[in-house]
Amino acid sequence: MQLIKKIEIRYFRSLYTANLNEVGDINVLFGRNDSGKSNVLRALNLFFNGEVEPNYPFDFNTDFSDVRLESGKRKFFQVTITLNVPENFRPSLGREIRARKTWGPTSTVPRPILLSGIRNSTEREKSTQRRELTKLLNQIDFTYIPAIKDRDVFSNIILRLYNSMAVSSGMSQATEDFFEVLKSESSDLSQRLQNALSNPLVTIAPPVDNNRLFGELDFSHGKERHSLLRQKGDGIKARYFPELLQYIDENSGNNFHIWGFEEPENSLDLNAASEEASRLYDFANREDTQIFITSHSPAFYLM
Repeated sequence: MQLIKKIEIRYFRSLYTANLNEVGDINVLFGRNDSGKSNVLRALNLFFNGEVEPNYPFDFNTDFSDVRLESGKRKFFQVTITLNVPENFRPSLGREIRARKTWGPTSTVPRPILLSGIRNSTEREKSTQRRELTKLLNQIDFTYIPAIKDRDVFSNIILRLYNSMAVSSGMSQATEDFFEVLKSESSDLSQRLQNALSNPLVTIAPPVDNNRLFGELDFSHGKERHSLLRQKGDGIKARYFPELLQYIDENSGNNFHIWGFEEPENSLDLNAASEEASRLYDFANREDTQIFITSHSPAFYLM
């Protein structure tokens, strides 16, 4: 799915100006270290998710181009995306739109600016276009997987996996049943606390926020049922990401999915990297998925 058609980045980190034209279903950015490949993915993550990396909001002084700063010109950076408009949005947005977000020294969360769409629009039509653009962007889920796929990155994906399952009544009921059993098993402790504190309402309860609890979920691996997160290497863990993301996408409620994978070949031998490249290529052939990859491996850039 070629949802994004073109990317334009101005004054973001090491990218003074960068254009990606003729964007396709799967896109591999390759080149020397420190050439700005990862910053393209970070710019996309900032555009769609409002943060440069997972759990790290942008900081203008960190993310502003040093070259632009030294020029003494106006301080800002921006990301412009040209989208192939899905069929159901074309009556109001046309076949192609160009939208931009701009950040300045005092920016918080900028609203997208519609730069092009249906021409000769009235003010009422432009208002409808802006509203439809926001609706379209809200249906796009961008997932960024950084090069260092540590425990926090995996836990975040596991948590998203739980949240995608939690929308079902079956999962919600199972969670409630679990805490009811826990409450029953700890009834003696509750009674002791009630007596000691003279409070008849003391009882064990589910956490206010389940994220931390379910963020610790794990996978058992192999017949030995080893812990994936504690006993297996990075190469094994990394290969779980595509299937996990596909499952999350299928159950997220979003209609369009874009993956930003930084160096998926990390910790993989050449054969495993080739297999991973083939799998990602297959995922990119789905109607709802577009993939961006940074890589140093021929397994990916020769794909």
